[in-house]
Amino acid sequence: MKNNIPPLLIATALALPILSHAQITNPGFESGTTGWVNSTGDGTLFSAVSSLASPGFTTVNPTQGTSFGVISDYGVNAFDTETVSQTFTVSSAGILSLNYRFLTDALNVPAYNPSAQITLTPAVGSPVTLAGISRNDLQADSTDAGPLSAGAAYQVGGLQVGQSAWQTAAFDVSSLVGQSVTLAFSVSEGSFPIDSSLNSELAVDNIAISPVPEPNVGALLAGGFGLLALLKLRQNKF
Repeated sequence: MKNNIPPLLIATALALPILSHAQITNPGFESGTTGWVNSTGDGTLFSAVSSLASPGFTTVNPTQGTSFGVISDYGVNAFDTETVSQTFTVSSAGILSLNYRFLTDALNVPAYNPSAQITLTPAVGSPVTLAGISRNDLQADSTDAGPLSAGAAYQVGGLQVGQSAWQTAAFDVSSLVGQSVTLAFSVSEGSFPIDSSLNSELAVDNIAISPVPEPNVGALLAGGFGLLALLKLRQNKF
């Protein structure tokens, strides 16, 4: 009976999921902009910062660590889209998640509707929109002094409107294991004549891929160790 114990342990161990993370470089922007590429836009409006602040308003801080990424469209041409991206290979099943926060100078300017998008594009298949937000989602009103929408707040001393707190986007990448994917963050301008003098920013932080929970792992372990105990008991009897 002793000879049956090692194969049982091996079989139990092999049945457990192998947990790993996709190879995302610098997911929390703790190393500046390393690993990320300004693929469109003027290429100068992407940075890693420790805070966003202005006199008279609470500082926007990282959700973890000491830095977060900021993509801005300030001062670029009309209809320009500023895009920052990274391409990597999904190495294991899991949930891709990240924090984001959109801010814009287009407070009380309904004709100007800048927006931000977060997309995941696989090498094979259609792009997936993880999140999308626009100025009109924050202040959906046709007048120049309309009320803010739910979840919005005045930012930067009242000169901006933005999401009142960090938001979370998530997507199960389990079906993309082995594929090359591109994670992209974009900020687009509207058509209002003064768009280049206003600033819209997308803050991003805490990008991670967490293993998908395996509900049967606990039962598998309990069953394996229970069977091991039974075999040990029978061994002692004989």
